[in-house]
Amino acid sequence: MTRAPRPFLVDMDGTLVDSTVAVENAWRAFCGLHGLDLAQVLAFAHRRPTLATTSHFLDDRALAEQEGAADPGRRAGGQRGSRHGAGRGGPCRGPGR
Repeated sequence: MTRAPRPFLVDMDGTLVDSTVAVENAWRAFCGLHGLDLAQVLAFAHRRPTLATTSHFLDDRALAEQEGAADPGRRAGGQRGSRHGAGRGGPCRGPGR
């Protein structure tokens, strides 16, 4: 007997869950590890792939690729944020929700 797949919901653009805090925390950890200015990194990173941002700010291509594939929040802070959203207490409601 075959079982029907269970449906699941994916939110890749922040429509359902506001992940801004989690994203900023990850970039904050990245900046702390590499001595970079958070405001500059956030301004550049918006709507860009992680590898594009890490490559822009790190001279070492191999390190940039490693950082682009890593979870900077886990390495720098020891713990990851909630897997359900903003990294502090679970999902956040977006504007108007």
